[in-house]
Amino acid sequence: MKAEEEEIPAELVTVGRYRRPRQANDDTLLILSMGLPYWMVPVEQGYEVRVQPQVAQQVINQLKRSRRENRFWPQRMEAHEPVRLVGIGAFLPAAAILVLMFLAQQFWGTAVNEAGSLDVQAIHEKGQWWRVLTALTLHADAAHLIGNLGMGCFFSLFVLQQFGVRLGWLLILLSGALGNTLNASLRGEQSFAAIGASTAVFSAVGLVAGHALAHLMLRRELLRLRELMLPLFVAFGVLGWWGSSGENTDFMGHLFGLMAGLGIGCSVSWIPGLSREWVSRLAGWVALGAVILAWIMAIMSAVSA
Repeated sequence: MKAEEEEIPAELVTVGRYRRPRQANDDTLLILSMGLPYWMVPVEQGYEVRVQPQVAQQVINQLKRSRRENRFWPQRMEAHEPVRLVGIGAFLPAAAILVLMFLAQQFWGTAVNEAGSLDVQAIHEKGQWWRVLTALTLHADAAHLIGNLGMGCFFSLFVLQQFGVRLGWLLILLSGALGNTLNASLRGEQSFAAIGASTAVFSAVGLVAGHALAHLMLRRELLRLRELMLPLFVAFGVLGWWGSSGENTDFMGHLFGLMAGLGIGCSVSWIPGLSREWVSRLAGWVALGAVILAWIMAIMSAVSA
C-alpha cells in the first residue's frame, strides 16, 4: 500500500469505498495478491481504495468475482450472537391460557370442545377456520395438558431464545395453526376432530430446526449434505420418539406442525431487523389478539347455532 503521506497520482480509479480502513482488508489483500499497487485515500465519508487506470477494470472484475464466491462468508447472522435470557415469566401467558381453557372445559363440558375443536367437517362445510387456533388451546384431560405444558416449555425455550419471547410465541402459534390447517385440508371432508397443543409443540421443534438449518445455509463452509441434514434428522427423530405413538395420537397433526415450523423457522431466519423492539411488541399483540379473536368467533358461532 502506498503511504497516505506520499503524493497521490492524479489519475487513479476508485475500486472500493469503506467507512473504516479495516473494512478494506480483504479487497486490498486481493489487489496485492494480483501484484498491483493501490492507494488508500481518506475522503469525507471514509476511505477509498484507488488503483491505476490501466488495471482498474481487471481489479474490479476480480473483486466482483471474489465477492460472489464468498457471498456467504462472513455470516450475515452474527456468529456469536448473545443468547437471550428467558425467565419463567416468558411462559406464564401461554400456560395461563391453556390452564384457563382447561378449567372452562371442566365447567362447560363438551360445549367448549364442540365450539373449538379441530372439526374437519365444520371447517370445510361451515368455513369455521378459526378452529385451527382454538383447537390448540384445548386438552382432553389433565395428563394431556401437563404433558403438553412440559414438552411445550422445553422446546419453546429454544424458540424464545432464538427469536425473542413475543415473536417466538407468535411463530409457534402461526406454525401450529398452519399445521392444523394442513391437517384439516388434506383430510378432506371426513369425520375427524382433534384438540391439543401438541401440534404447536412440534411446531416449536420445527422452528428450532429451521433456524439451525438457515444458519448452516448461510455458512459457505458448512454446505455439505450431512451437515444440512443434521437439524432435519434431529427434528424428525423427536417426532418419531415422542409424536408417533400413544393412544389417540394425531401423528398427521404432529407431522404437519413440525413441517410448518421448519418452513417458517427457516424462512423467518433470513429476514433482517426482527430483533427491533417495535417488531417484538407488534408480534406479542398479534399473537394474543389472534387467540382472543378466534375464541370470540367460536363463541358467537356456537351461540347463533
